[in-house]
Amino acid sequence: MGANSFFIARNDHKNASLIMGIAMVLTTMLMLSPFQVAAQAASVDIINLLGDPITAHCTSGSVDRGIVTIQPDSDDTWAFDGSLLSTGWTCQFQWTDSSSCTPTCTVHNQVVRVWQGVLNSRRLGLGLGSSAFQLTPCVECVWQIKYDGFYCANQNDLVYSFIIGWN
Repeated sequence: MGANSFFIARNDHKNASLIMGIAMVLTTMLMLSPFQVAAQAASVDIINLLGDPITAHCTSGSVDRGIVTIQPDSDDTWAFDGSLLSTGWTCQFQWTDSSSCTPTCTVHNQVVRVWQGVLNSRRLGLGLGSSAFQLTPCVECVWQIKYDGFYCANQNDLVYSFIIGWN
């Protein structure tokens, strides 16, 4: 039993060394050349199709665009580095429905993830076949805000899909 225990322990040590070596190589590759993926342009365009102004407060990690008012039939557009490490953009929207002011107006709010980040929005060629990442509809996102909610399309095709309604 003593000889077998030594053999198992010796093989476990070899396996642990191999795993540590692979981890070190991968870490070095990531630090020296982050995936060799060039930063790609990404953008968000929010179009207000309501009859009233809306406010949007959009953030991405520590980047805060502040509160922006988007007038009816106008839009707010911004472009950014869509690198692999991008965290995505989330906006908090508010709309005061002037058509419902009897005696006070209805105020609607909604939080929308308007851009998911690279790992969640692009199909990456990682040798994974059909299981590659593709979870959101756009890289260059165009949003239409209507009375019933939020619609999103990719700038390339402008085929809009309903995403979420107002609260």
